[in-house]
Amino acid sequence: MGVLLADRVSGPLAPFAAGFGMELAERGCSRDVVRLRMRLLKELSSWMVERSLGLSELNPAVLDGLLEVPRAAAGGRRKWFSPSSERDVVAYLRGLGLMEQPVVPELSAVERLVAEFVEYLVRERGLAENSTSVYWYRRIALSFLDGRVDPETGALASLTAGDVTRFMLSECRHCSRWTGMRLVVGLRGLLRFLFLEGHLDRDLKAAVPRVPAWSLVSLPKALPAGDAARIVASCDRGTAVGRRDLAVLMVLSRMGLRGCEVARITLGDVDWRAGEVIIRGKRDHDERLPLPVDVGDAIVDYLRHGRPS
Repeated sequence: MGVLLADRVSGPLAPFAAGFGMELAERGCSRDVVRLRMRLLKELSSWMVERSLGLSELNPAVLDGLLEVPRAAAGGRRKWFSPSSERDVVAYLRGLGLMEQPVVPELSAVERLVAEFVEYLVRERGLAENSTSVYWYRRIALSFLDGRVDPETGALASLTAGDVTRFMLSECRHCSRWTGMRLVVGLRGLLRFLFLEGHLDRDLKAAVPRVPAWSLVSLPKALPAGDAARIVASCDRGTAVGRRDLAVLMVLSRMGLRGCEVARITLGDVDWRAGEVIIRGKRDHDERLPLPVDVGDAIVDYLRHGRPS
């Protein structure tokens, strides 16, 4: 797909289009993703021709100039353009040495400590570096550590439980309950990291106060066994949908999995001979669990009589 689209690219970037298409294909990008990336490369090359720009003059400002007019015409948003398209094109051209490498500013003492915290979250907690969770952890860490780290030595100032409580009270005055709950999780994670890495001599995680959440407190945290059994029994096993629902509900109720974990299960994850199933967690955190007989029977019934061919 990418190699075929490379024929449509003309101008100074034409010799590199086929290689870009092959790289996208090797990464397993979908047809639509490849088409959008190649379209941006084509427009960038044509833009350079219109302005008589050679390869030696290619830099991030050229790409910004290309995107500026369409962004303005589309009310500040290019209709087909995706930010990841720009990142992929720039990364490819930089890899070929055609575009200058960005100047990385020197990190401050606080930013270096926060970078260590993010590395810990990715390495030990299995979070994706570009995930929303890591975004909030980083934001909370920057806010809490501001003014608490020596800019020369990078040493963390001595902290007490009172410092933690005062920070929480100050921040929670100006945020919603949900933001406050996110703040609690983020600050506890940061304090735990600081203790484990030796930046603090004691774990202050317990000093983070909880944020009250009174709404919906009357709802049960779990279904009583009788109610769960009645829900399972309500599935119509005479239909394909009923067999599918029964299989899903059996996995949920008997194995205690989350909905997202059930959705990730594939046929290859079930070891029928060993009676086990692989549960795909965050990132590469997988776990083998025993497959109860009644759960396996429900899955087999759906596969044989309900799953489309």
